[in-house]
Amino acid sequence: MTYIKRNPRVAIAAAVLLVLVLGIATWVLTAGLRTHGRGAIGLHVYFYDADAGMLVGVSRTIPAGEHLAQVNSLLNSFCNPPSGLQGLWPAGTQRVALDYYEGTVGIVLSAEHRVVPAMYEALFRTALSLTFLHLPFVEEVIFWVYGDGDKNGVPFETWLRNEEYRDPTAIRIETVATVDNNPTITPGVIRERAVTLYFLDTQGEKLFTQTFVEYVDIHRWIEFTVDMLIAGPDEDNGMRIIPPETRVRWVVRDRSTGVNSVYIDLSGDFVSRFEGTPQQAGLLIQSIANTLTLNVNNPDGWGAPVNNVFFLVDGDRYETFHGVLDFNLAFTYNHEIRLDGVYQPEPYDPYDPYDPYYDEDVTVGPRGDDDE
Repeated sequence: MTYIKRNPRVAIAAAVLLVLVLGIATWVLTAGLRTHGRGAIGLHVYFYDADAGMLVGVSRTIPAGEHLAQVNSLLNSFCNPPSGLQGLWPAGTQRVALDYYEGTVGIVLSAEHRVVPAMYEALFRTALSLTFLHLPFVEEVIFWVYGDGDKNGVPFETWLRNEEYRDPTAIRIETVATVDNNPTITPGVIRERAVTLYFLDTQGEKLFTQTFVEYVDIHRWIEFTVDMLIAGPDEDNGMRIIPPETRVRWVVRDRSTGVNSVYIDLSGDFVSRFEGTPQQAGLLIQSIANTLTLNVNNPDGWGAPVNNVFFLVDGDRYETFHGVLDFNLAFTYNHEIRLDGVYQPEPYDPYDPYDPYYDEDVTVGPRGDDDE
């Protein structure tokens, strides 16, 4: 120590060396803490608050590390909701693959995800997107459902890194802008409602009802109820007859004439994949019409009642549907459906002025020459 005091240069060098040693030790210690999650990153993971009817971000910490490792940690946290909040990972859906590349998180879901009702799927996709997008290095989230497109035999990791392999019609891409504008996360939109659905019995000979208490997006209740019809009844109680590949393309409500009409446009699978008899086709149409015209009039209140239901397939009107001759007309509650080759009482046509039950207030919709 005497030598150091008498040599300032040596004292300075020793001080510098001590600072360097302390700095290196501090860096090593904090790096170890980061790696093992003790000084980890604070993020928000989104769950569903059923009482408030909205998504809620919950603070969670994950270990710092490689980007893909952080994505995996965040997904594990997403699948473990806290007490009092509802997790949104759909029952039956499996994670097939998860990857990250240059700002994009790609997730592949099993084919079972295709039958998840639209409202639940939207909540799940929105919550998971918001969760992933909270990572500072994530700019978009790609959802790909197994069976909804062809990767041409290319491994998913390669497919994600080469946009030329991607079929834009088979994937959903979410960014901060798309999920922020999703109405399903608006407070007050989603509410608990009793939903009554008409299904075919196990013999496919008559309709019966099942009532469920579900959380429903009031702005999209028609799509929601039709998706539940597509999913079918409990296996022991009824027959699933709507082709599971059927999708609701869009819904339009027309109140211009004082009569509340709904135009529901279904994908072509509704026609091309139907395998029932003409009688079952008639019951199928009636099940949808009855469901849509009944639920809006229940005591819980859904808004203006629906009087008429019109069907379109891939945007077009059809004259017949597997033996249903009046497929291009408006369907009402318990409408008498005319079937090809099967005797049925002649139903009234609301567009025929010579019919004694003609109603001039019935909406004339997109049906050929009657278009307005």
